[in-house]
Amino acid sequence: MNPKGLLLLGALMAALCVSAATPAPKQSAETTVIGTDRAIAIATAQAKAAPTAITKLVVKRDQDDTTQVETYEIELRANGIEFDYVIAAADGTILAQKQEAENPKDRDEDDDEEDDNDD
Repeated sequence: MNPKGLLLLGALMAALCVSAATPAPKQSAETTVIGTDRAIAIATAQAKAAPTAITKLVVKRDQDDTTQVETYEIELRANGIEFDYVIAAADGTILAQKQEAENPKDRDEDDDEEDDNDD
């Protein structure tokens, strides 16, 4: 083998050794999070709400202080019912859910707030 070939072979072997010795980057918690869109899809499927029927949608990403579990808190209103969900960000498990009939008074207050923003 000629000297250039040996030099190239040596450089290649050195590069392989360095890359093999370098630990793989740690996966951040961000890569294991389901994402806002998926959390919304889980909540709307559980509520059996068509996207066109949703009149209110509030999503908040949070971390439970006691368990340190990262969650999505989702509030949606559809078909006269208000739904509240707490969904695990890691895997989409529904940790808590609540639903109640929409209070017409709440709806009027929301409409008034929206009217104020139009000015």
